[in-house]
Amino acid sequence: MIGKLRELNDERNSFSHIAALEESQAEDKYNLLISKVIDLLFEVKKLESISLIQYKNTLSNITDIRFLKFDGHSLKKRNHDLIVDNNFIRTNIDNLNEYRLFCKFIANNQIICLSPFAYGYLHNGYPHILFYKKQAEEPNYFIFEVIADQPREIKIERNIFDVSIQILESLLL
Repeated sequence: MIGKLRELNDERNSFSHIAALEESQAEDKYNLLISKVIDLLFEVKKLESISLIQYKNTLSNITDIRFLKFDGHSLKKRNHDLIVDNNFIRTNIDNLNEYRLFCKFIANNQIICLSPFAYGYLHNGYPHILFYKKQAEEPNYFIFEVIADQPREIKIERNIFDVSIQILESLLL
């Protein structure tokens, strides 16, 4: 799989560094590569058993939570209501903010926060997914890239991810 990832990256580099591809040429290249990407993803069987969800709000009880469920390249405002346990609430109380993305494992219903690796973003009234790209030149910001939209980077303050980063660091120690 690593070899296939390298091959895809090399192909991406070969056309992304070309000075001026016409739109139709770029679309043809994209259509050729996207099928290879999808094939690779299906080889990773565990990805088939997860859902990407975004926190929306808490309902009448603190353990009743409304998420938006990922479907395609945007979240499309499709509600996904879940009842979570008190342990989830204790662990994630600081992550229960609009635009936080979570991964739900279908097999065991475990839910983990994906911040700061992934984040939600509202654009033109629709939520989109951002993935962490790099540390900004300013130390207090991260740069994220919008997925499946016009290529653009978005700068977000690092401190909103402090709790998530602390949780991840504690798992590594």
